Amino acid sequence: MMDLDNEQELKSLDPGKVAESIESFPVQVKQAWDEIKNINLPKDYSDAKNIVVSGMGGSTLGVDILRNLFKESLRIPLVINNHYQLPAFVNQDTLVLLLSYSGGTEEVVAAANDAKERGAKILGIAEGGSLGDFLTQNNYPLYLFKPLANPSNQPRLGLGYTFVGTLAFLAKLGFLTVSEEEITETISFLAEISKGFVAGAAKNTNQAKMVAEKLVGRQVFIVGSEFLSGNAHVFANQTNENSKNLATYFIIPELNHHLLEGLNKPDQIGQGLVFVFLESNFYSDKIKKRITITKEVLNQQKIPTVGLTLRGATKLSQTLEGVVLSSWITFYLGALNGVDASKIPWVDYFKKKLSEGG
Repeated sequence: MMDLDNEQELKSLDPGKVAESIESFPVQVKQAWDEIKNINLPKDYSDAKNIVVSGMGGSTLGVDILRNLFKESLRIPLVINNHYQLPAFVNQDTLVLLLSYSGGTEEVVAAANDAKERGAKILGIAEGGSLGDFLTQNNYPLYLFKPLANPSNQPRLGLGYTFVGTLAFLAKLGFLTVSEEEITETISFLAEISKGFVAGAAKNTNQAKMVAEKLVGRQVFIVGSEFLSGNAHVFANQTNENSKNLATYFIIPELNHHLLEGLNKPDQIGQGLVFVFLESNFYSDKIKKRITITKEVLNQQKIPTVGLTLRGATKLSQTLEGVVLSSWITFYLGALNGVDASKIPWVDYFKKKLSEGG
């Protein structure tokens, strides 16, 4: 197993600058928050009765975080649409946020035309591409960002733009509440904790490195709950893409109603698994108890568990702390697996074949 304290070897495995993108996450957050302040939105957009966010893959990971984080306070329903067509209920009273990091995602471009035909209230977030052109040509509000703090240019590593872009738009429209002070304090907190996860931070004090070593050679099950449910999704995606390591996620309490019985077969299944629990002092007492008992069940089945207790002073800060921590863990796991975290050859192959005629 490689030495994660060997900075030169880590750098040689990272020509795509994944580590630099992860380290720059607080800068992404600040850039997006500051830039959206200058974007004007039509007044009638605040009258929307529901929200549909249309996007795919890494582009909508931040939205899944947001809808779980603000589940108890978001003033109208929010649906994530991962298809070419929009849901049947979309009409002139729907706010449709078109989200594509690259701006070229074909499902989102198709949904854009669908939204226009239905007279929806449209706005978008993109780096450019066909989506950027569509929004510009039709005079729809657009956050056209330059990913200055994401040198890898991978959407899953640019959540500062997509998550905060969505957050800032919905806050401007009055659908959720977040203060300038909370954003500023969260950015400072993220910058501080990041120092403990970077490559130069020694393994014996670096939580991300220590956890990565516990995941090597195992299928990773990420478990979250309540406001951190979206983080579980992000963590699993990052493990698949950054680490090239099979992962999936489950949410408590739903997990307790079926998964525990599925860990009996095939024989010796537990030898290839590890469960990672995202934990928080903000969880309800019932969820805390469920996590404790779930760990007891896994221990009896001799399946290893890892607990990650987030430290932020608010739910927002813990949510973004979770993004930073899981990003570093999956980067180091990728290094231990001997892969370049920036490359996604099978996804690229699939997209290439899909674009071919016939």
